[in-house]
Amino acid sequence: MISYRKFIQFTLPWLALAVVMNLVRYYYVDTASYIWMNWNLFLGLVPLLFLFLFEKSKNIYLRVFYFLAWLFFLPNAPYMVTDLIHLRDVGPQWLLWFDGMMIFAYSLAGVFILGFTLIRMQRLLFKESKKKNIFLLAVSLLVSFGIYLGRYVRWNTWHIVTKPGDITTNVLDILQTEYANPVFLMTLIFFTLFVVVTVKSLRWVFLKSTN
Repeated sequence: MISYRKFIQFTLPWLALAVVMNLVRYYYVDTASYIWMNWNLFLGLVPLLFLFLFEKSKNIYLRVFYFLAWLFFLPNAPYMVTDLIHLRDVGPQWLLWFDGMMIFAYSLAGVFILGFTLIRMQRLLFKESKKKNIFLLAVSLLVSFGIYLGRYVRWNTWHIVTKPGDITTNVLDILQTEYANPVFLMTLIFFTLFVVVTVKSLRWVFLKSTN
């Protein structure tokens, strides 16, 4: 089983680099243009909490709740990759390389969180490779759809609780009308591939980890 200790050792330097760069940027430019990235990072870390609670809980109902909470929050981790879109609007231009590197560090931390939690959840739930692969594909599709809802439709994870009716209606409408939308299709297809490749690649990194 993949260890939390090795994951933290692997991810923490990138996480720290992202936050330090953000603070340095704020100091030199005196603008809070990217401070909100730390909120995105917090949301990306939430799946770790629910994965941990899922593992420790013995109550079947709590385990179902923790699993669903993990699944709903999981898109927040790779979502940070899409924050690269802000490079076209936020200045100054002389900081473009710095901003790109900073967002890359946030994104990489999010990708590691995605891979770690998904690989570990796979190994907790299934023993057979075929079932693991089906689970991976299903979760990858849901994560990609969640990223589309967040980036283009502007829904947030907590809207599942605060506006369940509105988000359900919107999701059903998207499924009925957006299937030919190239933005929708590109997001769904390539983020699904992105998640699958992430998990397949990082599995080799963490494969020999022990608790």
